Amino acid sequence: MYIPRRKRDDTLYYRLQEEALQMAQQLCGKVWTDYNPHDPGITILDHLHYALLEVDYCLDFPFPDYLPHRQESREPDFRRAGLQSSGELFSPSLATPTDYEKQLRATFPQIVNCRVWCDPASRYHICIETLPDSDRNGLQREVTLFYHSHRNLGETLGEIRFGEIRHPEDPSEEEDLLSAAPPAAGEDLLAWHQGEFVYSSLQNDFPDCYGVNRQGIPCGLEKSHRAAILQLKGYLSQYDYLLQAVFSQVNGLSELLAVDTDIPPYGFTPIDLPDAESLTDLQRMQEAVPVDSSYLHRQRGLYLDLLDRMYGEDTRYLISLSGRPVAGPEEENRRRVRLLRGLSGLNRHRARAWNVLDAASADAVICQTLELLLLPEERSACSLTSLLAKYELRFRNDERFFSDFSYLFPAIWQFDPAVEQSGDYQIREVPAVSVRHHDLLLRRYSKYLYFFCHDVIPESFLLSGDDPARYRTATRTGGKDFLLLFRCTDRGDWLPLGFFPEQRTVVSVVACLREFVGSVHRQSGSFYLVEHVLLHAAMAEEEPAVSLHRVSFVFPAWHTCFRRREVWEELIRQRLPAHLTPCFHWAGMEEMLTFEALYLPWRGALAGPDTGLQQQLSRQLVQWLHTQEMSV
Repeated sequence: MYIPRRKRDDTLYYRLQEEALQMAQQLCGKVWTDYNPHDPGITILDHLHYALLEVDYCLDFPFPDYLPHRQESREPDFRRAGLQSSGELFSPSLATPTDYEKQLRATFPQIVNCRVWCDPASRYHICIETLPDSDRNGLQREVTLFYHSHRNLGETLGEIRFGEIRHPEDPSEEEDLLSAAPPAAGEDLLAWHQGEFVYSSLQNDFPDCYGVNRQGIPCGLEKSHRAAILQLKGYLSQYDYLLQAVFSQVNGLSELLAVDTDIPPYGFTPIDLPDAESLTDLQRMQEAVPVDSSYLHRQRGLYLDLLDRMYGEDTRYLISLSGRPVAGPEEENRRRVRLLRGLSGLNRHRARAWNVLDAASADAVICQTLELLLLPEERSACSLTSLLAKYELRFRNDERFFSDFSYLFPAIWQFDPAVEQSGDYQIREVPAVSVRHHDLLLRRYSKYLYFFCHDVIPESFLLSGDDPARYRTATRTGGKDFLLLFRCTDRGDWLPLGFFPEQRTVVSVVACLREFVGSVHRQSGSFYLVEHVLLHAAMAEEEPAVSLHRVSFVFPAWHTCFRRREVWEELIRQRLPAHLTPCFHWAGMEEMLTFEALYLPWRGALAGPDTGLQQQLSRQLVQWLHTQEMSV
């Protein structure tokens, strides 16, 4: 055993040295140097070559070495870098009958063998062969819970029966194909190096006679000689700080590639050099930023583009669908990271449905995917019904509101919003201000508002109440009360909202109302998925009134995130399992409240034993969906 000797001209250092000498000869001839090591210029070049050789060494490790790593094992943490294994990316999305059979045998030891099949009505039937002393009633309950916890979209459970299976399958190799826990990523990749590269000044390698290394400037030198040494030291320090910045960026690669953390700031770190204080303003150095943060965020954006291509996604386009503006590259990257970390796992289980036996279970995975695209990190969607209940308000469309509650208002005003005088009243705009804790302030001022006093609110106000141009105040000449007006239609109808004693109160009330309507718009992004197979299962004794392989999506038509309807519909078609046919309903506020009054109790009824209630609500839901289809 021996280490083969590498040829001298094969090294990077030798190539750098040869090329630098050739360039110096071409540019300078014999004017500058005689190209021997005793010359200071050649010595500086050789030390610079050595520093570049160190940089090349730092950047020549395998890619996994630069990824974020686990502290306990010093191995690369691929998940923090947004990288996932082939097992996660290419695992099956739909659970097949064979998958159910294998997992049932692996989960329940009392099952000797089982057979699972699906009938034309998308109902899964399970035949189980058990040990002699098994509790069949208890096992049936557990298998029912197990199936509904792993149910595919557009499918439901049929009959569970017990008996002997004539051709048992070999259960020797069981795979956990239904488990949501992903396999460990990158287990077959190991890192060669995990640690920080420490930069040592190239001045430390100069001979003592130059006066620039750790020994410092020799004593007893003339002032001019000392100044020449400091000049050389200052010249070399520029290389030092340039190379030290490169080493700092190399050490920060793991944080740049870690998609779960913010990018750390890069700064100049003082280098341990004698007499450095006479050359460098240390305070200004500490305040300086050698690498612009916007550049680093652009670099992370390029890395996220690479992950997009790996996973077949376009997160830049997806975040544009939400309609929320992006403040800059930093916020865009943060939102793209959120999508990348969530989409890959959700797409792996995109055919997973919600648990019918648990009314409080999470929505179907396809709905979770859309919520990930739609909602910001700090918010969650809720139903319009619960939002109005929070403020103890009833909803009326404009026609019913003005028909049933016209007695609340002195008169409906009509005037041009550009005028400043209407009869005996002076018309003024309401300044737009911002408020905090609008809920508390709104409850305080609700006694002045007509429709809040009567717990009712019109549709036009919920749709456009966040627009400051729709508010005016009317003050009678010489009067002290301020009448707040709201333009409820584009025809010029102004609705009196209430009288207020001070202009300051009017401004605060308008700010609260605008924030209230804005919060309704932001939070009422709830959309719903109805599986028609569940409707049919609840009405099993009747003729099929719905297509078994259809799923209906019900969206709030007023929500700003869903303005580009055709884009959202195409997005759902791309991510929905191919055996299902989507149907889209864009409901107004009144239609959505009617739908929620049916859907939410229906979902709770499916988890209970009352089959009569299930059938009643299912029929009503079918009728609502049919009415929506006919109205398009």
